[in-house]
Amino acid sequence: MLITRSIAFAPADVLAFLQLQDRGVPKQDITFIGALLMPVDVLVPAFVTKFMDKERPFDIFINLYVPRIVLGVAAWFLVINISMPVDWYEYGAIFLLALVRSVCSGAMFVSMMTLFARVSDKRIGGTYMTLLNTIANLGGNLAQTSCLFAVERLDGMFGLTGYTMLTHLSLVIGIVWLCFFKGIIDYLQGLKVTSWHVYKE
Repeated sequence: MLITRSIAFAPADVLAFLQLQDRGVPKQDITFIGALLMPVDVLVPAFVTKFMDKERPFDIFINLYVPRIVLGVAAWFLVINISMPVDWYEYGAIFLLALVRSVCSGAMFVSMMTLFARVSDKRIGGTYMTLLNTIANLGGNLAQTSCLFAVERLDGMFGLTGYTMLTHLSLVIGIVWLCFFKGIIDYLQGLKVTSWHVYKE
């Protein structure tokens, strides 16, 4: 579950801004938009923590999964329709999509970390949580690296760009992931915390 959770988001996370640059959007403009979002990245965790159900923290991740998938498709649509020079409303759309992505990503990260903290066995310190976090990070890095590796190699296949193919493939994978894992996640969150702990003989 943790290894595959990021596949649906990888094209939007790692390729969207690169594709905008390839289409002529100045790099400094994209960097400026990123700088504007830094306060959001700082404030979202504090805000989400106040309203989170500590017994079922991963519900936030699941509830934001579909919006995050839709966001990836919206980013793709914006990229393929961007005009040169970029109009003010297109910059507004880029900022809005980046803002929503930042909020969703931050909230999902907090929900995941809260779950890890809740189920970790305190008797082995931070080792348990570090293991879970390492697996989650590995999954995210593998998904993003795979996108970067595949995007140019898929260009022209079936008359489509690699970015287009990866976006649509990630959409399908995301839907399948949610259908398959939602019930499993509900079950895991319903377990007693001690069910996650390591017992010595």
